[in-house]
Amino acid sequence: MRTIISLFILPLFLLSCSNSIKQDQKNQKNEEVSYKEVLKTIKSDIHQVKALESITKGSYTYVKLQEGNKEFWAAISAQPIEIGSTYYYKDALEMTNFESKSLNKVFASILFINDFYAQKPVKTETASNHQGDHQNRRQQNTKVESIDGIQTLADIFKNKEKLQNKLIRVKGKVVKINPNIMNRNWIHIQDGTSYQGFSDLAITSTDEIDFNLGDSLIFQGILILNKDFGSGYRYDFLLENATKE
Repeated sequence: MRTIISLFILPLFLLSCSNSIKQDQKNQKNEEVSYKEVLKTIKSDIHQVKALESITKGSYTYVKLQEGNKEFWAAISAQPIEIGSTYYYKDALEMTNFESKSLNKVFASILFINDFYAQKPVKTETASNHQGDHQNRRQQNTKVESIDGIQTLADIFKNKEKLQNKLIRVKGKVVKINPNIMNRNWIHIQDGTSYQGFSDLAITSTDEIDFNLGDSLIFQGILILNKDFGSGYRYDFLLENATKE
């Protein structure tokens, strides 16, 4: 009799476990779908959000935002944030299970936002001409002394097919630094030259950042063309795995 009861209860127990697992998976899926509803609009030009919380540590300000009825965390360049105020953003890259060592906190999901505004910007570009991280950003008034054996950025952009997947050396003024994104540091340089509207070269490196904005430096790395990380982040030119000389 006890054996019969056990045989009867076992399937019910397994069915209950199965239902529980399915429910957990459903809840997780619902959370993912809920968050993706926010990400769906990333392809749009401009998003209006409300600032709920903010913490500034190092080079970043971590801000909790509300877009419609969705709430999510984002990381922006360090800046003062007025809680309750309306802000706008354009470009964002989602990172999952991102650990902020400065906050000693792991974010299940966080958006890294490049363009964050206190006032709604005027639309100046379309999705068809958008470049990841504004690689064709406005050229700064920069003049870098040339060195034998190092081509200008204009020459690199012009001769990209010949230089693709080759080790090259570049020299430029550091105009932007984004540390520790996707296990690498992101540096942008300019040297005062341009070609067909491009004047900015994005560089990835795992070396320690021991320099500052405005420093003129020499890097060497592999030139990669048309690198697409998704979420609207595409680079026409990217110097990968670079080291500073």
